[in-house]
Amino acid sequence: MLKNLEFYIVHVQDFAEIIVEQAEEVENRIVNAIGQETFTYKELIKNIMQIIGKKKPVICVSPFLGYIAGRIIGIIKKDVTITRPEIKGLMQNLLYVDDLPKGKIKLTEWATENKNSLGIKYASELERR
Repeated sequence: MLKNLEFYIVHVQDFAEIIVEQAEEVENRIVNAIGQETFTYKELIKNIMQIIGKKKPVICVSPFLGYIAGRIIGIIKKDVTITRPEIKGLMQNLLYVDDLPKGKIKLTEWATENKNSLGIKYASELERR
């Protein structure tokens, strides 16, 4: 189950600023481009639903059932919604690092400011590529 895994989310503007800052450096280094807030996957979903005013049940399922559900939704939407490597990465806690945040923009604040446009239009992963 993914319910206890935590991860940071970084805003694209913060991410771009981190890249620009690091481009000026001459030394190679690893930078954890992380935002201000940490969420479990379930907390993230519940926060976004609350912000946009949606009340739906959030249930935990096995990784296998999550993958199957994602495949079915992907077939219906003609898109890729989740892959086995993504599920594996979530389960290995690859989206969480123990470091100080580099980003300044909080997801919850950004989502609150943009709540009227969130979830209105489907963004296809395949079309984006």
